[in-house]
Amino acid sequence: MHLQYISLFLKMKCQKIYYICVFLICNYAISQTVFQPKVIDWMDDITSEPSGVNVVYNPTSGHYEYWTHNDAGNPENIYNFRLNAVGNIIKTIDVGVPFIDWEDMATDDLNNVYLGDFGNFVHNVSVNNPPLQVVKIPNPNNYSGTAPSSEIIEYIYPTNGVLDSEAMVHFNGALYIFTKTVSTVRDPSLDDNYTYCYKIPDTPLLGGGKYTATYQDAHQVVMPGEDPTHFKVTGADLSPDKKKLVLLTYERIWVFSCFEGDDFFNGTVTSFLIPFRQYEGVTFINNHEIVITKEGSLADPNYNPRAFYMDLFPWIDGSCIECNKLNNGNFDESNFGWTGYIHSSADAGFNFFNGSAEIDIQTIGSSQWHVSLRQRGLVLGKNKTYRISYKAYAEDDRLVSVYVNDNNEGSQYYTSQAITTVPTYYSHEFTMGNVDVFNGYLNFGVGNYIAHKVYFDDVKIEEVDCICPQNRYFFAKIDNTTKHFETNNNIYGYNTIEGDSIIYDAANCVELFPGFEVKQGAAFDVYSDGCGGY
Repeated sequence: MHLQYISLFLKMKCQKIYYICVFLICNYAISQTVFQPKVIDWMDDITSEPSGVNVVYNPTSGHYEYWTHNDAGNPENIYNFRLNAVGNIIKTIDVGVPFIDWEDMATDDLNNVYLGDFGNFVHNVSVNNPPLQVVKIPNPNNYSGTAPSSEIIEYIYPTNGVLDSEAMVHFNGALYIFTKTVSTVRDPSLDDNYTYCYKIPDTPLLGGGKYTATYQDAHQVVMPGEDPTHFKVTGADLSPDKKKLVLLTYERIWVFSCFEGDDFFNGTVTSFLIPFRQYEGVTFINNHEIVITKEGSLADPNYNPRAFYMDLFPWIDGSCIECNKLNNGNFDESNFGWTGYIHSSADAGFNFFNGSAEIDIQTIGSSQWHVSLRQRGLVLGKNKTYRISYKAYAEDDRLVSVYVNDNNEGSQYYTSQAITTVPTYYSHEFTMGNVDVFNGYLNFGVGNYIAHKVYFDDVKIEEVDCICPQNRYFFAKIDNTTKHFETNNNIYGYNTIEGDSIIYDAANCVELFPGFEVKQGAAFDVYSDGCGGY
């Protein structure tokens, strides 16, 4: 249904006037405010130039473990480390493949690792232009020492104008490579203020040989008057839900959200400035938070590389924002992200099916935490308020212990919740103290009450300011079946509604702009209750 008819569907819950503004706004925003990434800690000296970084879930340890590599002139290794554990290199894998300039790392859904040997040293005439290549190694969780069966994916660009690439992501059986520097002398059709995206398959060419990369798209990353050495693309990553892409530069982060498939640059585009540093690696840790690595630099008095954290929520289109800090909170991917913990003489089985987790307690322990369901890798900010929510039930009425811990900082929150035989939603809010947690975990303890089965589903930890922000902007299509969006102030809608029951609920005002449309058969309502009012 088009905009002129939308007033017929507005449900007024108070004496407010909802109006349609007559001006347009572009779904492209560049913030000139400088935002400071949060420092996690120094990284180990052995990773002096962490040019790429990715997080890989390890089902054996239950940890989200970070892998990184150095770039030109360093050992043929990748390194496994954990956040906020300086000097703690957990494992080193010898890739066993000579390289010139590894510039970025990507992973696929099977945790295979891809190393992009396509940096500027590759095009240095002193090394006689060795082939552009991506090294593919199997899931590093599964072995130690030397990587088995490494594969080499060779390619060329369809133009001789690409001088340097430093960013890559994996999506749906393909690798997408983003250029850093191009030559307008070699190819006058190129523009050095743009990054160009090229696509190659994620397996070697059958029978050997080189792929010719397919041109995908281009996006301007250097604006007029800016120092191009500060704003070229040096890293990239794709969110777990495949709806957000981040491109990293030394002084700006680009966020692309709510795109369809691999049409990365045609979603909602935002960007913001960060303090100038030699940022080279970036990885999503869930659908809205990232970790960034900085290479060492002689201009840095401390020299050592460093890891940083940022929450991208303010720059993601409201149509596809995901506030949950957990991965696989609905257990649709079996036990991905979740581990069962058994202590001492307790005994239990952990089963994941039909979108839920079942804990089959055979023998109780002496404490609730002796049988626990856990997810690790949480980042929680000091003085911030979070909400834990979940659905739970058991074969008999019982108590469940719910707590958030950190290996370095200790307990952050604890409560005990009575549950019944009826599936019921529960929630708890807590505010962090004056400490940041970069490797925390959520724990459901069921170990010392009664030997029977306990069930969990729809588990979330969300920052309250993300669940209910001051304002929310919608540009992309919403086709969820049911979704209730709330704010403490305003909602601005420029998008298409296709869902069965979509609600915009703002405490102050909902503004619907030209371009807003409710499709035939969709249901759309507006409320003025704001957060928690409906």
